[in-house]
Amino acid sequence: MAVWQSEPGATLLVPSGPGGLHLFIVVLGPVVLPAYGPSPQTAMVSITSIRSGVPHDAACEVNAGDHPFIHHPSYVAYRYIRLDPAAHVELMVSRGVWTVHAPCSPQLLDRVVAGARTSRLMPREFRVLFAER
Repeated sequence: MAVWQSEPGATLLVPSGPGGLHLFIVVLGPVVLPAYGPSPQTAMVSITSIRSGVPHDAACEVNAGDHPFIHHPSYVAYRYIRLDPAAHVELMVSRGVWTVHAPCSPQLLDRVVAGARTSRLMPREFRVLFAER
């Protein structure tokens, strides 16, 4: 079996929150970011269900068919972007803590990255990571 490697568009099922597993999309990395030291970093955003009557970030909404894991209206929760050392992400996958899922399409990745640039909920420290992509 080949060793999984982080790359934009890769997706993982990560245990998080009260709902169990969330789909995370790798949006950046692995890349060395000077402010985070010499180790390559991976940035991931999660997909969260849209709930009736609950406000959500509309910068990038996704629907059933946009990815095999998505079965109902959802959105990218930029507020919860993760930045992890690429080695840590790969270790979590190799240990089976995080599960590899089907990669997202290039079109979905483009939408997710575009939303990262416009989301008012994207933390400022991470917004600059998407200015040039």
